[in-house]
Amino acid sequence: MTPGARLQAVIDLLDIFQSKRAPLDNIVKEWARQNRYAGSKDRAFITETVFTIMRCYGQCLSALQNESPRNVVLTYLALLAQKDLGEVQDLFSGEGYAPTLLTDEEIAHFTSCRQSELPSVELNIPDFLRHPQFYEHHDAPALWTALSERASLDVRVNTLKSTRDGVVMQLQARGHHAEACHLSPVGVRIKPGADGRYVNLRGLDLYQDGQIEIQDQGTQVASLLVDAQPGMQVLDLC
Repeated sequence: MTPGARLQAVIDLLDIFQSKRAPLDNIVKEWARQNRYAGSKDRAFITETVFTIMRCYGQCLSALQNESPRNVVLTYLALLAQKDLGEVQDLFSGEGYAPTLLTDEEIAHFTSCRQSELPSVELNIPDFLRHPQFYEHHDAPALWTALSERASLDVRVNTLKSTRDGVVMQLQARGHHAEACHLSPVGVRIKPGADGRYVNLRGLDLYQDGQIEIQDQGTQVASLLVDAQPGMQVLDLC
């Protein structure tokens, strides 16, 4: 796929999300299933861009003229990706499967965004999480920043089939940067490679064999603290 076609796919996915209001990860998976021509690098770029935009939607929203997916993407490119106008015009070339040419109004909007200061990450946080009492014992700006960034890739080791050290060694032997989680005794954190891409866990034999399961370290710790015993009933309410 060309860079412009990738960007149009991002716009299309945001449009589907706005109209269907289905879980975004399901929408992305369905799109990938229906568009087999998209290579692994294409899918990785499109997926990461879509989720980055949604994590930083509040910042984009503060500068939006309207919430059309095209305008959302254009605002993201100006505010957060810090693209130059020339780069963006190359992407919005109207050639092949690329987005249509920018209008004069869109160019003016892009230029205005590029000249503006980056809005506070606080705008990405729901109102109920910005209540003063919530932050009495926390560093609010640090939390806002962390919640606006991509989450870590953590896996839980199935101790019936493997050990944490064994999983770490297997991942490292395959060239992946894996290390033991510092809080969960059954957790492993996997960091992106030099190209910034994460490993496709579902393609690994460790995952297919049931040795590991994708689960955030915080959830692992919460599950351990529950200390569920045989015969107990536990409500997993999210």
